Amino acid sequence: MITAIARQPLNIALLLSKRRRVRFVGAMTSLLAAGIFFYGMAITRTDYTIEHIELTSERLPKEFDGYKITHISDLHIGSMVNPEQELRLIAEMCNRLNSDVILFTGDLINIRQEEITPQLEDILRSFRARDGIFSVMGNHDIGLAIKDSITHVPEVNAQQLIDKERRCGWQVLDDKTAYIRRGVDSIAV
Repeated sequence: MITAIARQPLNIALLLSKRRRVRFVGAMTSLLAAGIFFYGMAITRTDYTIEHIELTSERLPKEFDGYKITHISDLHIGSMVNPEQELRLIAEMCNRLNSDVILFTGDLINIRQEEITPQLEDILRSFRARDGIFSVMGNHDIGLAIKDSITHVPEVNAQQLIDKERRCGWQVLDDKTAYIRRGVDSIAV
């Protein structure tokens, strides 16, 4: 697929012109596009970054001043080349932050809950935050992409993923609200 996309400038040049110069430019553009794709996939694919953002609000209870939230989204474990190594790296990065809470906002998987092997469950269980890990399902997690067989029903797939997340100690917020309390104050998740 990637090579088909990268080849498009050459295809356009071939259709639009019989001149060697235009074909050469199309071929070079295609090579450049393919090079960029492969560089992204092979070299920078695991260059994970942490962005520190400070939020302020007059509505935030004073007990939560300095509260540290780690937000993770769209891991797509099925797309990882070495899921155990990559997920372990992400867990270590998150755990070094010493967060009060980790919020995972969906697309843990690509298509099927089977992408989460027992070894990956162990790594997911290693994420740490003082007030726990909260999770919601993303469009990939609820199984909307499953269309190839009657043995993989989206609702069953989603429930099995929820069960795995709960076994890892995550609190799955399936149309629910949770409260984190500090003294008499609380915030809703």
